Amino acid sequence: MTFALTQDLSDGVMHLTLSGQADIARAWDLRAALTEALSASDDVILTLEVERMDAAGVQLVIAAKRWVEARGGRASIETGDGAARAALAAAGVLDLLDEDAEGETR
Repeated sequence: MTFALTQDLSDGVMHLTLSGQADIARAWDLRAALTEALSASDDVILTLEVERMDAAGVQLVIAAKRWVEARGGRASIETGDGAARAALAAAGVLDLLDEDAEGETR
């Protein structure tokens, strides 16, 4: 399986959903897809619905968030309860992500 990155630009906010696999085997293609999608808006919500995420996938997600914020934009990462959250927690980077109104990391 590869990855899929769906895009929906609505009211100036780019809603991205990443599914499939975010790993070293797909890192180059995923980086290119994210870079193109992130260029469309300064406000981004990235929902992670991946079945597999390794350190390369974690690095890409964090880099994407930082890239948007370095341009003065906002980036929210929604991890859900699956593989993405587990990989981000194992890497110790959940604290770099946004928190919702109840203070829970998304």
